[in-house]
Amino acid sequence: MGERRRGRVGLAIGALLATAPMLGCDSDNGAPDGMEAAGGKADAPQSEGDCDKLKDEAAQRACLTFANLSDLDGFARKELWAEAEPLPRGPDGEGFDFCTGAGPGLHLQNAAWLAFMSANAYVHPDTIGPVLSSLGFGNDSDLFWGLCYADVFTLQALEEQWANDPSSKPDVFEDALGGGLRESLSVCGRDWYLQEARAGRLENKVPAAGLAAKLESWLLQEVDADSKLQFFSGGEFNAEDERPEFRPGSTQALWAEHRQSPAVIISFRGTEPSAIADILVDLDVRIDRLVDFPHWFDIGWGNVHRGFNRAAQATAGTLLLDKVDQLEATEDGTPHEIWVTGHSLGGALATLFASALLEKMDRGEHLDEFGDPRWVVGGSYTFGSPRVGRPEFGDRFEGLADRYGASIMRFRNHDDLVTRVPFWLGLEHVGQLEYLDDDLELHHAPDDIDEPWVGSVADHAVADYYHGALNAMERPDNASFTTCE
Repeated sequence: MGERRRGRVGLAIGALLATAPMLGCDSDNGAPDGMEAAGGKADAPQSEGDCDKLKDEAAQRACLTFANLSDLDGFARKELWAEAEPLPRGPDGEGFDFCTGAGPGLHLQNAAWLAFMSANAYVHPDTIGPVLSSLGFGNDSDLFWGLCYADVFTLQALEEQWANDPSSKPDVFEDALGGGLRESLSVCGRDWYLQEARAGRLENKVPAAGLAAKLESWLLQEVDADSKLQFFSGGEFNAEDERPEFRPGSTQALWAEHRQSPAVIISFRGTEPSAIADILVDLDVRIDRLVDFPHWFDIGWGNVHRGFNRAAQATAGTLLLDKVDQLEATEDGTPHEIWVTGHSLGGALATLFASALLEKMDRGEHLDEFGDPRWVVGGSYTFGSPRVGRPEFGDRFEGLADRYGASIMRFRNHDDLVTRVPFWLGLEHVGQLEYLDDDLELHHAPDDIDEPWVGSVADHAVADYYHGALNAMERPDNASFTTCE
């Protein structure tokens, strides 16, 4: 494999604090065609410049520099599309091949699938939703994600039209949809509007603004017990604004429940530098005691990073816990295995959410009325995660993971800067280290790999984590990690 070219950033504490808004940022060096994500090595671009003026997409990627953290703002807005084609498949050569019931330890096919889910947590629901459905996640009703988000965009365009030309707005309520809305919206939008109207939450006239935001809020903040594929987001819908809108919060996550396998994957999205809510989370570097949130934890968990903690326990985290509480065993009585994953900030949130699930198991909240488990924690795999808690947190986390046979793995790609921070709070990592070297070769449970004082932002690229997991599966000396036995 070719030599990695890295933009290296050496930072003292003062410089770290100065650049803190970008420390959780995620360098999504991939495009919807999956060039870097699925096959090639994600090289760090070398030169600075006005990359957006370049017409060729490959040239744009080569132009962007990781040496200047501010360049990541535009770069991270590119959607990474990690292709599922290289991933392990079932006996029929299709679908989703994931190790469940195999107990603790490293399972590389799980690592590859969870890296895939972490990477695609950045992709818009209407794009990744149908892909996940084709892999066996969700049920028939979950196929509407693409239609629902198309309706959000349609309503946004209509509201803009109505603002410019008030006379074009429908003003008659007919069969729950006024005027031209019937022809403009899909079955998803029409059914939602009908439901809202029947519940008395909408007037008999089409509002001039706010429908798009209200639909988006409903999509991202409504727990549906029957759905096996849901996207959640923190944030709020403010109906009092002149132009109501849904303002997403820092915590965004995917719930993916498989139709044939007992696997449930919860993937948290990492930081987007353009999102002020995410930046504020990364900047809040004080500590919290988890006992401050008794509906999640009891005393004994110690101290964690306040920003990560409060983001994990915000709207999306609370909704996910509600979703977990509604989860039943499979039809044959097999408990679901919940796997939690995430990249960057998403890795920190995944760690905290996994600790909440382990605590719920310790309280017996995963059992049904007959004392049988409805679900268990299969494991938590994080990629490029910052440090989360002080030693007391780690001891409690790893102790419960060991008690309940959960597989806790953290992947670090060479000198990934984000895995080093925030080092000034006495925080530590949890779980077994899986280390990818400069050539994306995997070193299992190394005992002599120190965190870098001089870190690389390029090594934080989620595409490298994904490709590193795929690469590790191909090596004969990793064969013991590729079996589900």
